[in-house]
Amino acid sequence: ACPLPHGRRVAVAADGGGHSALAADIVSELGLELPLFSDDLAARLAVGLPPTASTRNPVDLAGGGEQDISSFGRVVGGLLGSGEVDAVFLTGYFGGYSEYAPAFEPQEVEAGEAMAKAAKRTGVPLLAHTMYWASAGARALQGAGVPVYRDVAAGAGGLARLVARAERRPRGIPPLPAPADAPVTAADYWTARDILADNGIPLAEARRVSSWEEARDAATVLGYPVVLKAVGDLHKSDAGGVVLGIADDGALEAAYADVVGRAPASAFSLERMAPLAEGVELIVGSRCDPRFGPIALVGLGGIHAELLRDVAVALAPVDETVAEELILSLRGAPLLTGARGRPPLDVGAAARVTAALSEIAAAHPELAEVEINPLLVTAREAVALDARIVLADV
Repeated sequence: ACPLPHGRRVAVAADGGGHSALAADIVSELGLELPLFSDDLAARLAVGLPPTASTRNPVDLAGGGEQDISSFGRVVGGLLGSGEVDAVFLTGYFGGYSEYAPAFEPQEVEAGEAMAKAAKRTGVPLLAHTMYWASAGARALQGAGVPVYRDVAAGAGGLARLVARAERRPRGIPPLPAPADAPVTAADYWTARDILADNGIPLAEARRVSSWEEARDAATVLGYPVVLKAVGDLHKSDAGGVVLGIADDGALEAAYADVVGRAPASAFSLERMAPLAEGVELIVGSRCDPRFGPIALVGLGGIHAELLRDVAVALAPVDETVAEELILSLRGAPLLTGARGRPPLDVGAAARVTAALSEIAAAHPELAEVEINPLLVTAREAVALDARIVLADV
């Protein structure tokens, strides 16, 4: 396996200025560093290369590889052992000189093996991109454990992911708090809301109703528009048990009659309508795993959460820092941070909710699941729009 780099300093080497410049630009855009080499290293790299070669970083052999295939092994080996970089990215034509003359093939294989041995000896990661990924020289690199890419951006991206992985330190196992003094004994919607509220998690304002008249009175207090929910159905929206954006008494009466017919329930919840268009919906939850204990989960939420499957997990409980890292690791994180000119949303508020919910799960081993879906994150706040708990089997 390719070793992890000890830092972000990258050397780019190529037998052609175009490839070296392109790779250097991509590496820089990915947030990696391209340090200028010391005079001593630059001079050592220049030995045996044409006068037009560049040896400050990026390194351009300027045709030196074509004149002497062993230049690849010498230059890359020198970079790997220099102590001035944490990784080396080779890009360009390596392996392609045998296309001009078959006699070059064994020399390219030998150069590939030399570069791979230098990487193994120094422990510094070497990644390669070449236009001739199927060549004998490229296969020599691959066979010795050096990743070889067909696309320069993919290779640079692979290197960036290695750096990111190296910078993520194992968090260890978080200590569990003492069990709560009052265990949860009911799993209804209102109990779930109370538990969240007691732990500082904001929720959309709601009223219990069991008749059209009570719903009308609750709407007067909450103010239109409102949401009507049939309480107790796991997938309320799929069953027609949720009606959004009810604008007035007439619409509420019609919605109530429709929901009663679709999802019979002993009680309903009437809630203040949240500004869905202003934010992004997340799913935040925790599951009790029989081997690992409580697991915190956060992902893109709403009615399509199970289809999107964009989630991140960690051992619970998590603090706000870890919770924010989980949120920002999602593929959909740019939706929260200001993609396509959208205003950035309150990721910190979402992280506080995630951390608080994980604390609930850790302190209540009697709960198999705790879930908010959706958690609406706007530019100002994060508000739970639904709540669910499941008791563990005794």
